[in-house]
Amino acid sequence: MGKEYCCFRGGSRRETEEAGGAAEDRVAADRGERSGLSISHTLLPSLTKERYASGADVPSNVGLLRLPDATADYGTVMEEAKTLFARFWPDRDFLPRALKKEQEDGEPFDARDDEGEVKDEKKEEGVKEESTLISCSSLVMSAKAVEERRLRLVYDALDNFNSKKALQESDKVLKKHPNMQTAKVLRALALIRLERLTEAAQILEDVQAAMEEYDEATLQAFVHCFKELNQPERICSIYEKAVAKGKADENLMSHLFMSYARVCNFKDQQKTALALYRLQPSQPYYLWAVMSVVMQATENPDMGAKMLLPLAQKMLTKVHDENKKEWKNAQEVELTVLVLEKQGRQAEAADLLDSDAAALLTHSSAMLMIRVLQLRVAAKQWQTVLERSEEALGRVEGVDQWLLWTYLFDAAFALADECSDEEEKQKLIDRAFSVVTQACEMAPGYRGPYMAHFEFVARTERAGVYKADKYGDAVALILAYARRFHSRPSCFVDLVKWLHVAKDRQDEVESGISAIVDEVMRKALQTAPKGDDDTDCPTRNLGECWAIVLQERVRRWYGRETAAGPTERRSRVLRLARAQLHTSSVQQPSAAMAALTAEGLYLSYRRDGDTRSLYEALLILETASRNWPEDHLSRLVLMHIYSLLGVPGRMRQLSEQLDIKMVQRDSLGHLGFHAAEFGGQVHFCTIHYTSLGDFYDLADREISECLVAAYKNGAFTQIEGVAGMRRKMRKSIMATAADVANRWISAAFSLKVVEHVVTIMKGDEEPAEWDSLSDNRDYTIFPAADQAGADEAKEYAAWAREEMTVKESLSALSDATRRAADALGEQMERAKDKVGRLGLGGVC
Repeated sequence: MGKEYCCFRGGSRRETEEAGGAAEDRVAADRGERSGLSISHTLLPSLTKERYASGADVPSNVGLLRLPDATADYGTVMEEAKTLFARFWPDRDFLPRALKKEQEDGEPFDARDDEGEVKDEKKEEGVKEESTLISCSSLVMSAKAVEERRLRLVYDALDNFNSKKALQESDKVLKKHPNMQTAKVLRALALIRLERLTEAAQILEDVQAAMEEYDEATLQAFVHCFKELNQPERICSIYEKAVAKGKADENLMSHLFMSYARVCNFKDQQKTALALYRLQPSQPYYLWAVMSVVMQATENPDMGAKMLLPLAQKMLTKVHDENKKEWKNAQEVELTVLVLEKQGRQAEAADLLDSDAAALLTHSSAMLMIRVLQLRVAAKQWQTVLERSEEALGRVEGVDQWLLWTYLFDAAFALADECSDEEEKQKLIDRAFSVVTQACEMAPGYRGPYMAHFEFVARTERAGVYKADKYGDAVALILAYARRFHSRPSCFVDLVKWLHVAKDRQDEVESGISAIVDEVMRKALQTAPKGDDDTDCPTRNLGECWAIVLQERVRRWYGRETAAGPTERRSRVLRLARAQLHTSSVQQPSAAMAALTAEGLYLSYRRDGDTRSLYEALLILETASRNWPEDHLSRLVLMHIYSLLGVPGRMRQLSEQLDIKMVQRDSLGHLGFHAAEFGGQVHFCTIHYTSLGDFYDLADREISECLVAAYKNGAFTQIEGVAGMRRKMRKSIMATAADVANRWISAAFSLKVVEHVVTIMKGDEEPAEWDSLSDNRDYTIFPAADQAGADEAKEYAAWAREEMTVKESLSALSDATRRAADALGEQMERAKDKVGRLGLGGVC
């Protein structure tokens, strides 16, 4: 008999010991040891196989039950188990492992009624309960487990965002358990998602008023409700009450700290973290308190410099001394560096990162070196910076690290300025130049050394020590770089930073680059296959395409396109369009040519008022966005043009294709912000402004959760940046403008009931403080065509803020004027009554 069996033993302890031999009789009970009748369920495969394998000599109080396998299914085994159970305990009910379902509502409740469950757990005083649930695994269900099981369908529905189903399931649970607080709060959460906010608010208030004890499930349900309502302050209050009513609990205190972190209440964070540390002396809790002090110093710089930062340093010194001067983890090291840096003690912070403590950090060696040099630059330790950056740039892997070049030049020219001896000054400058030349020879295929040469020439020119014969001619350097890297997409972006060095010799630069392009085209013409169209133009390869793009961009940067007349501009556009037709299938250069072509047409529209050119640009960009879906610039320019034409539907499609979300919705929200409003499309206005308002609410919640995660993971260096981002998003000029515009449009065109108009026009109690708002809009998303355009972009950004402020301030003023309707509400109602009594209801 090679099967595994369950061995059931019944009877007194003495009979069992005599029959079972070495098998120990142990009974699991909720309330202590039991005596008398003993029932146990034990898997004893080895005992069954060895001692009772033949089925003979089986004691009267031992029964063998096979487990489900290929020869016996679950139903057959359960029938045998039921028969065996009746043999030993005929007066007791057999409970199978599977739970029956109640037919009236489909919920998988236990087959027994609720009163039966309570009776099974609580018997009359003095009577010992002897019944035990027996199946293939023990089933002992507590009241809490029953509640969790019955709420599982509610949780599943909420997780799947099926709010109606969640509401139905919570009603079913409350029908059987009307006092289950968790079910009530989950019901409120479902109502919130169904936008039945009044009902949800009443439930939450009633539950809070009635609760005496706060369990974890109910608290978490409250947290989700308040997050959905965008009321993080109420999360703090609910945990404060829970901590006040219950005993000191580490879990509750941790949740209280995180609730304060969500609202950036740094003072209470500090108190809670210290209380946590006293309750459970764990270093992360103490570091939470230190970081809370640092954040208070960030909010109040004056008090921070005088008291808060020294306090944080003292706290870190204390924990370091308690650890016997040993660094325990990376979080302690990073937080100490942060505090030292904020105190202006950058040299000490750099020394710490240069010590053995740096081994605890997870940064790469290159990033750690950059961080140390950054601190030493701030401390003005120029000699050390010069030596360390020179050493790093002497290796191939360091020549493309642009920060190393800037640190090298900063140190060399700072030491030269401090030096009174002209000969020593020249030696320092030549020392930096020798690093550049050696890097160019060591890594000729890297762009970093050549760009460093440009930067060196620009700095020597500013310092008045530039020597063309010694350090290289600026135009020659530009042309040499173009000849070497013209086939790379970054060529113009690299050069544009230093084109101003040769601003008086722009004709030489243009003619030199034209000669390079002609040479590239001539070589390509000799080797490339012929095209199959009438122009007999060769199919252009990658290098040719980028060479043409470089030539056109340099020409426009020097203002040639702006100064050209309509006929010349049209001729250049046609030439570019023809070149684009013969580009290779590679995406980037073709998309860049399409952007240049559209840019020329758009300039014709702006300068000459040629609307035909605007529509031609639209067609070219639509073709580019379809053929090269990864090109974002075409879609961004399309959004701008469609905003001019008043086509918000297509703008929304383009925004979805670009996958604009989170911070980009704030920085790029200016693209067509008022397009639907100016076009008189009220429906799109309401959709657009409402979605923006929802986005800012969601962003606030998600950033708050990022703060919580930063504290939990000990990422203290990220907390200040995340908190600053949250502050900017909350004070975003786009958020306030969207709110004001949405109320204005809704009241003017959407609402028909006077009371609703009054309510929505009333809005916030306090008017918007426009001067304190943060303008996060990015106007550099469109690359400037020429040098004048770059300056115009900065001026436009300042004008756009003023325009938005004035426009939306006027809207806010109109909004405040309409608040007077609130005061006239009672008189309006009386007037309605009088009109109705006169039989003139149709007039209203």
